[in-house]
Amino acid sequence: NSGMPRAVAGLTRRVAEVACGASHTVALVAAGTVYTWGAGAALGQGVFTGSGDCDTPTPVRSLTKHRIRHVACGWAFTVATAHSGDVFTWGAGGHGQLGLGDERDRLVPTLVAAMRANGRHARVTHVAAGARHCAALTSTGRVYTWGWNLYGQLGTGEETHTTHTHTHTSTHTDADTDGGGGGGGSGGGGGGGGGGGG
Repeated sequence: NSGMPRAVAGLTRRVAEVACGASHTVALVAAGTVYTWGAGAALGQGVFTGSGDCDTPTPVRSLTKHRIRHVACGWAFTVATAHSGDVFTWGAGGHGQLGLGDERDRLVPTLVAAMRANGRHARVTHVAAGARHCAALTSTGRVYTWGWNLYGQLGTGEETHTTHTHTHTSTHTDADTDGGGGGGGSGGGGGGGGGGGG
C-alpha cells in the first residue's frame, strides 16, 4: 500500500484518460492504446495462471487494432468504446453488466454486438460504469443502460435484479450531451459499495 501519490513509471506515453475499478486500473494513452494493471480477472489479458495479478501497466493486445477513445471501470469489469463507435467489455459479468446477453465473465475484451452502430443505434461516443451496471451515450444524445437494476439505476421505470437488454432511457438535445456521462466514466469503481464483482 502507499499513502502518498507516486508516478506510474511504466506509462511512458502521454495518457489521455485513466479509470479505476475496485482492484484494477485502466489507462488510455493518446494514441488509443489501453493499458491495464491490478486484479488478474479484470485486466482483459486472457487466460492466466495463478492469480494473474499484474503490478505494472500492460497493453491489452486484443484491442490494438481498434483505436479506443474512452474507458470506464465498474467494480470488477471494464468498458471501452472505439472511435468507430464499437463498445467492448470484459471482466466480471455476473449481473449482466457486460451487456453480452448472459451473466458470464469474460477474460478478453468482447464486442457488445447489440450496441454496434447500425440502423437502430447511433454511434456510441461515451460510456460510464457503476459498480455493476453500464450506460452508453450515442452521438444523437440517447442513453442506453444495462446490468444490475436492483435500485432502479438503469432508469427503466422498474426495479429488477438484472437486465441484459440495452434500454434507451432518455433523449437529449445536442447541448445536453456535451460531456454527458463523464462523471461516471472514471468513478465507476468508487460506486462499488455493492460488494464483489459477481
